[in-house]
Amino acid sequence: MADRTPMQLSEIYAYLSGLLGIPAPPPSPPRSGGRRGDTSQRISCARLLSLGWEPLYPSFADGVHNVLEALEE
Repeated sequence: MADRTPMQLSEIYAYLSGLLGIPAPPPSPPRSGGRRGDTSQRISCARLLSLGWEPLYPSFADGVHNVLEALEE
């Protein structure tokens, strides 16, 4: 499910590599076959938000810091 700031996988890799000070992995070759293939589909959380649900972290970037802190402990 997408948060309020959806990111492409390449953007996530770039963000994490900058945060951790390591190189981002090289792009993987396109997948073939399967139902989804290499699409970039996102699922909206608008209906959940309209029902009063709120994600714990509004974006990937907001949540990743807490995960990294937990891993350091």
